[in-house]
Amino acid sequence: GDLDVLVGNHFDRSWLYLNQLAADGHPGDFDESPSPILMLGPSQKKPAFEPADFDLDGRIDLYVSNHAGSRDLVLHNRGNDADGLPIFEMVAVPPLTSTQETAKATVADLDGDGRVDVVAMSPSGRPAILRNTSVPGAISFVDWTPGSFPAGPALAGAEAAILDVDADGRLDLLLGGFEREHLFLGARGEVITEASASVGLPAILDADPVAIEGEVAAGGRDRFELGHLDPFAQVSVVLSGCGDLALELFDGGRLVGRSDRGGAGVEEAMQVAASGAALSVEVMGVSGCGGGTVGTVGTVADYRLELLARSELCMATATTLCLGDGRFSVTVDWRDFEANPGAGTAIPLSRETGGFWFFDPANLELMVKVLDGTAINGSFWVFGGALTNVGYTIRIYDHQQRRLRLYDNPPGRFASFADTAFSHVAVAPARWRAAVETVPPTIAATATLRAADPESEQVCAMNVARLCLRGRFEVSVGWVDGSGNPQVARARPLTSDTGSFWFFDEANYELVVKVLDGRSINGHQWVFYGALSDVEFDLTVTDSVAGQKRTYHNPAGRLASAGDIEAFP
Repeated sequence: GDLDVLVGNHFDRSWLYLNQLAADGHPGDFDESPSPILMLGPSQKKPAFEPADFDLDGRIDLYVSNHAGSRDLVLHNRGNDADGLPIFEMVAVPPLTSTQETAKATVADLDGDGRVDVVAMSPSGRPAILRNTSVPGAISFVDWTPGSFPAGPALAGAEAAILDVDADGRLDLLLGGFEREHLFLGARGEVITEASASVGLPAILDADPVAIEGEVAAGGRDRFELGHLDPFAQVSVVLSGCGDLALELFDGGRLVGRSDRGGAGVEEAMQVAASGAALSVEVMGVSGCGGGTVGTVGTVADYRLELLARSELCMATATTLCLGDGRFSVTVDWRDFEANPGAGTAIPLSRETGGFWFFDPANLELMVKVLDGTAINGSFWVFGGALTNVGYTIRIYDHQQRRLRLYDNPPGRFASFADTAFSHVAVAPARWRAAVETVPPTIAATATLRAADPESEQVCAMNVARLCLRGRFEVSVGWVDGSGNPQVARARPLTSDTGSFWFFDEANYELVVKVLDGRSINGHQWVFYGALSDVEFDLTVTDSVAGQKRTYHNPAGRLASAGDIEAFP
């Protein structure tokens, strides 16, 4: 019954202080709680918290807006442990139509169903609306951002207010933008009948939500064809009704989503990514409004099926990287040397650059960046640098021009590539091979710097110009600018064995490097690097334990990736 204090830390983990009210009723001490909420850690930097009971279980949950770091999340309050300390469970928030950064969430029951929804403001993109589809004990949301919200940063801002401005009984949104405020009045969405929908649905892509009202008998199915939607489009579906219903979504005839939480009147919901094939949704009757099943009375269930599809901005997922303020979606499909397939896991690094890992989160395999070169040649530019020679295909989709391009690397090749005419590709997907140098990089002979004590390892130290990988290998880069002046690259650590360097702009990564322990395979330490720049540079890797170094030289005009599997003993 006492109010506690939660402090969001911009640079470290967040803290929860429990109110220890004095027995005489006067304010007491606040004690730090060892609750798991403290373990949000540095990946959730600059968080803002919004308390609400999202699943109507009587306990206060927390929506965490992430201004810098990984995606938003919800801390689901599971009650107290035996010591009276709160137990929180992290729940992932679905991909949003804004950028990954969100500044502050505002909560209110926007659709009048008794559950609070979320309006998440973004400092670099537009706001997103999360519709609450939770049931007691299970928190869930779907993206429900209306098509009336313009794409891009026009609505970028810090906070929203929710109120009924025009006293019509519907809540309105006042969005505090950096440039100016924006007022959106609540409106009733389009509703059509089941019979009308069977003839043809109105356009749902990048439009406001559409609702279909109908009825289905127990054991029956109603099928609605949504047609071909853009690749990477996110489709949100919500099904409600008086009976027990189930929901299925098909993409090109393949089942891609199913929701069956069971029970009369229990809402079904899902959010899935489209491939560009024909989509269809099926409403299935389990029991009617009267509880009847097949062969009994009361078998008909009334339902309301609501649909929303968005494609004008990227939605970040575990395997989808969003670049260029959400304009570009990037995914990678890989296959190993035995032709086993997999999907790369995305690692956002800046608004222009991101990476992917294939086998191990600490082992970055590929870096991709998209730069705006329209002021120079009217195109966006795509660069890629690989730290692997497995086969892979990069898919990049431009949501504004609705164009898809594929970049393919065959097994056995280390490749960097540059495409400075990305905007000029055909509307049809095109397969494009990276034009790379096959000449191996110039590797300087191994040089012994000093004798190393084999009994005591020297741990290297990192600074602004030097990486320290695996606590042992110092990595630095010197490069030459267009005027022939020598420069020193700035280091940016990524994982324990992988790091990167930038030359011109800290948001513009130019080189990625990793050092792996391959001694169990061939008795050596392995060095891999991938360049996203064709400037002249020298990459120096020093083994601080063995007292040896290797220098890899890249001449001006060459875009190269390389692997040295005999770098150090």
